[in-house]
Amino acid sequence: NIQLLNQNIQQINNQTATGAFAIQSLGGINYFVGNVGIGSNAPDRLLHAESSDAVTNATTYAQRLSHITSGTAAASFGVGTEHELESGSGTNRVVSTQETILTTATDAAENADYVVKLMAAGAAAAERLRITSAGMILMTAILQANLGTPANGHIAYCSDCGIANPCAGGGTGAIAKRLNGVWVCN
Repeated sequence: NIQLLNQNIQQINNQTATGAFAIQSLGGINYFVGNVGIGSNAPDRLLHAESSDAVTNATTYAQRLSHITSGTAAASFGVGTEHELESGSGTNRVVSTQETILTTATDAAENADYVVKLMAAGAAAAERLRITSAGMILMTAILQANLGTPANGHIAYCSDCGIANPCAGGGTGAIAKRLNGVWVCN
C-alpha cells in the first residue's frame, strides 16, 4: 500500500502477521513503525540485519559502522554505539557505550583499541575496560576498600593492594580475584 498524499507526505504500509512496517515522510521527518528487516522478510527485532549466503567456515559481516572525517584522523578518532535506558523517573540516560578508537592513526600502521564505558552511580558512562591492539586487557583501577563482597569469580585491578591472601591495602597494585569468599591478590 503506497500512497502519495501530497508533495511533502508519503506513506508506505505493509501489514503482515509478523508485525507492521511503515515509513512516513512528514516534512522531512522519517518514522519506522514495527520491526525493520534488512535481508530478512520476517525481522525478529526492531532492526534485524540478516546475511544469507553459502559460507560455512568463515565470518560473514552483516553490519558495518563507519566514521569518516573531513579533517585528518588522529589518535582517539573512533566509531561506536551508545546504549540508552529509561530511568525510574522516565528520563533516558546513556548507560553504556562500546567504541573502537585509533591509538595510532598513521596510514598502513594503524592501531586500534576496543573500549567499554559504563555508567556508575548516575554519572556519565566512563571507561571501565579496554582491549588494546596488542591484546592486553586494561581494567579501571579500584581501591581495596571499594572491592566489596561480590560472588566468587570477580576480577579487578586493585591499585592500592599488595600481593596477599587475603588482599590488603598499602601495596602498589595487584590483580584481585574473588575466590572462596575472599579477595586474593597477586
